[in-house]
Amino acid sequence: MTKTVTIHKPDLVVQEIKILRRYLTESHLFSGREWRELRQVIDKLASCEVQFGAQRYRFAQFYRAFINGTYAYPFLAELAELSDVEQEGLKLQARVARQIWEWLHLNGIQPGPIHHAEYLVTFCLYQWGAFARGHVFETAILRDLQRAGVEMTPHDPTVERFAPYDLYVPGLGYGDVKTSGYFLDDLTADAPTADFYVTRLYVPKSRRYQRAVFVTPRAWDRLRSKDEESQEIVVTSLPATADRFPQVSRVRIEHLTWVVVEYETWKRILLQKQQEGKQ
Repeated sequence: MTKTVTIHKPDLVVQEIKILRRYLTESHLFSGREWRELRQVIDKLASCEVQFGAQRYRFAQFYRAFINGTYAYPFLAELAELSDVEQEGLKLQARVARQIWEWLHLNGIQPGPIHHAEYLVTFCLYQWGAFARGHVFETAILRDLQRAGVEMTPHDPTVERFAPYDLYVPGLGYGDVKTSGYFLDDLTADAPTADFYVTRLYVPKSRRYQRAVFVTPRAWDRLRSKDEESQEIVVTSLPATADRFPQVSRVRIEHLTWVVVEYETWKRILLQKQQEGKQ
């Protein structure tokens, strides 16, 4: 039996409504600015409310209870069994997204018949996409580091989903894997929570993403070799760092300073440091 659904109208302006509608049909055309705008609107939707049967939920609570709580662990278990995680993982993400759409529809959350249902549907699909893409990228990075022979301790998301870090590298510290540089927006404390972050930077010239690693200055001092010590690190802006790869850059973002390294360069330096430690 379908539950009674009532969704309270979000307090959004016209531009915010437009970008939500565009997300479902043309997010592949979004610029970095538009993705940032969308993320801000999604954050606003998190506190909106839905009456689902006899229970009232905020959108974020509804997502955790019925979407994440149902689909996350089976997705992670299947993801762990894939051979080509980046290609097959995105197909898996899309397949589960269709299942989520169907579940919402079967439970009466349908744009059109239910006023304002499109906001809850969009919120759930966005959150699912962010979750799934994040774990696809994380799995790809951890597998690549393991294949390269990097000595590390990765966490297992199928066992410890909410671990504070994604991996630990002896001699370097704790690390997190993030799909984009948006994680920087969430670092509001005086110090970052991890010693390094593996992520991706958008390169406007090539119109593609490139893997990069943000390392705290203290962690970089532990990592760099004598060759790197003799090389000057240029202080630059974040948009210019990817254009300078494989050169290492130092950037200041809000209250934090970072050493930004191209991923393959960072991996090479890390492996060299670990080999030196064994000699």
